[in-house]
This record gives sequence, C-alpha cells and structure tokens, in this order.
Amino acid sequence: MIGVDFGGFVILLALALIAAAILHYGFKFYAKNSLASFFGELTIGYVGAWVSSWVLGYWPAGWEYENIYFIPAFLGALGLIVVYVEFLKSLNTAKED
Repeated sequence: MIGVDFGGFVILLALALIAAAILHYGFKFYAKNSLASFFGELTIGYVGAWVSSWVLGYWPAGWEYENIYFIPAFLGALGLIVVYVEFLKSLNTAKED
C-alpha cells in the first residue's frame, strides 16, 4: 500500500476531506478558523487515512479498494486530525504562558 493508484488516491483524499470537514466545520474543532488551517487538517487527515490500515487492521472484508479499507481509513483520518489540532492548540497555549 506504499504506492496507491489514482483511484486509491481519490478515495483517501475523499475520506480525509470528509473527516476534516466534519471536524472543522461541523464541530468547530480547529486550531484557527481559516482555510489554511482546514487544508492543514486535510493533509494530516490524508496521511492518517493512508497509514490507518497498518495500525487499525484490515476490516471489514468486502469494504475495500485495493487494500484500502474504508472504515479504518476514515477513523485514522479523524484520529490524526484530532491529534494534530490538539498539538497545535497546546503550542498556542504554551506561547501565551
């Protein structure tokens, strides 16, 4: 899964886009309310979706495209975006102290 084809790239990008949009616009969970912050979350979400099957496993059978499992990829994108935003928030509060 190191190299994905164009279809896999689009699927990972779509899952990361959905995860970033839900967190950024739905739950207002962001470090800054800006488009640049959203694209940062999208990039981190793509990485989370890309590596998530290695970490979370390969499940459920049948819900996959060339070794990209949709549910673990979505959860990986959500998880890494949360870690990223919390890290940025902690840096901002450390600067204020």
